[in-house]
Amino acid sequence: MRKNVLHIINSLTVGGAEMLLVNTLTPGGLQDHTNNILVYLNKHSTLPEKLDKGVKVIDLGYTSFLKLPVVLRKLKKIIKENNIDIIHSHLTPAGFYARMAAPRKIMQVHTLHTTYSDDRETRGILKWMERIFLFKHKRPSLIFLSALLRSNFLSHVNFKGPSFILANFAEDSFFIEKEIIFPNDKFNIVAVGSFRPPKNYPYLLKISGFLKNSNIHFYIYGGGGTRQVQKIIQEEGLPVTLMGQQDNISEVLQNYCLFIMTSTREGYPLTVIEAMAAKLPCFLSDIPTLKDIAGENALYFCLHDAEAVAKQVRALSVNAEFLRSIAEKGHAFALKNGIRGKYIKELLNIYNAVLSS
Repeated sequence: MRKNVLHIINSLTVGGAEMLLVNTLTPGGLQDHTNNILVYLNKHSTLPEKLDKGVKVIDLGYTSFLKLPVVLRKLKKIIKENNIDIIHSHLTPAGFYARMAAPRKIMQVHTLHTTYSDDRETRGILKWMERIFLFKHKRPSLIFLSALLRSNFLSHVNFKGPSFILANFAEDSFFIEKEIIFPNDKFNIVAVGSFRPPKNYPYLLKISGFLKNSNIHFYIYGGGGTRQVQKIIQEEGLPVTLMGQQDNISEVLQNYCLFIMTSTREGYPLTVIEAMAAKLPCFLSDIPTLKDIAGENALYFCLHDAEAVAKQVRALSVNAEFLRSIAEKGHAFALKNGIRGKYIKELLNIYNAVLSS
């Protein structure tokens, strides 16, 4: 008998957690195995348009803490009327709001997407409430995107419930079987991600400053505040172009020679797996989370010497065979570990394990 699953998340704007949830529920995904309702607190983009038509989507209309009583009543009604068997939550405060609304008999799975000790975007009061209303209970089971995220979390939070590791995946459209070609006359590098401090784009600009008057150019895809960045690019004549936010990243990646990520902190960035799936060699900052995700299937650089990194880029731009070998290794890694079918199968196993317990 098909189980009824309630998914809850803060918003449906474009982000790593939101993309993971929506990609799980696009046609041919989880909806083929379970009945799914997706609720979100507020804010949405074009993401709901990608969902399987059988997925019911509900905006809870949460605009402030004063609305919490109304939101909890809505959640309780949704759980009851749809005979929900299991709740799958993402992010804070959606996770502990779901726990507050759910009857004791309803099991909950909660996915953590970031390194707990590095999470500076969640307000302190919300993290405190999360520990009180979610992590102090044995009722929820936790899903971590990597073993590193789990070990970091457990070293900071006294959680006694069950936990699982389930890595992120790339959409099928990213997996291509093209011949890898590196043109001699130009070497275009792509970065993908919103303009937020952890993405560390000022460091990318510093790197580009040592690559003026070369055949190397950087292209950044992502939304957010870009005015100051654009001003720096123009004033210093940097070989960088801001491309804005695009919906067709799977097509975009095919136009580049190298994927770069200059982040100072990450959880489990989907864009790395997507780049690997698209047969792009990955050049990543040497932070522990990225090395844990990609291992020997990517190249790494330090975050304290932009000139040295620029020299690495120059060397890579004239070593097509080496880049081709890295791209092939990354692609094989993504095929083995980052496909949706594997994710769905393991997620269903987690649901069954939680319900049987």
